[in-house]
Amino acid sequence: MTHPAVLDAAAALSSFMDLKKGRLSASNTQHRRKLSDLYGVFSDEEARAHKAAEDDETVYESFLTEPTDQPRARALCYSTTVVYPGRVGDEFYMTRGHRHARQDSPEVCLTVRGRGMVLLQTDDFRIQALALEPGTVVYVPGVTSHRIVNTGDELLAVFSVYPLMAGRNYRAVESHGFRRIVVATPEGPDLVPNPKFRSAKGE
Repeated sequence: MTHPAVLDAAAALSSFMDLKKGRLSASNTQHRRKLSDLYGVFSDEEARAHKAAEDDETVYESFLTEPTDQPRARALCYSTTVVYPGRVGDEFYMTRGHRHARQDSPEVCLTVRGRGMVLLQTDDFRIQALALEPGTVVYVPGVTSHRIVNTGDELLAVFSVYPLMAGRNYRAVESHGFRRIVVATPEGPDLVPNPKFRSAKGE
């Protein structure tokens, strides 16, 4: 491969991130999730349905850049996730949460705007909440479900890098839920038990 070809390849894989909006200029896959798309995600389903009927606003968006001409086994892809400010009842807006389909795949996340939390939950339901603010870097190990929560009053934008082979497994979260949820209190965001959480034994 000649030097100009290397430069051409690098240019083809480059992108620009709008730091105010959290969007990638070269994303080839985009997802938008509104309140109506998130049945069963929030602990108060009645409040979610009522709010969706009144104003079906966007809860979060994701912008993915996946190389199409790279060997899948060795390729990395990157994305931004933008979670908008808002609440369903006392529970902050958040992503559905997922685990990687290829379970051993890790992920690295960099917060570029806003404030929030990332919830990490292992297969034996140990959970950890890490604070997010601009400049925070979080390493998400393999075999770990993760969810981004916006606890601020502006959009939360998080940039992530992970193996192209990682994929997404939403059923791992849907079948049990996260053990804790993040809610607003007079003292600030708080991590409380999720009333809809179900353990492996159905408890």
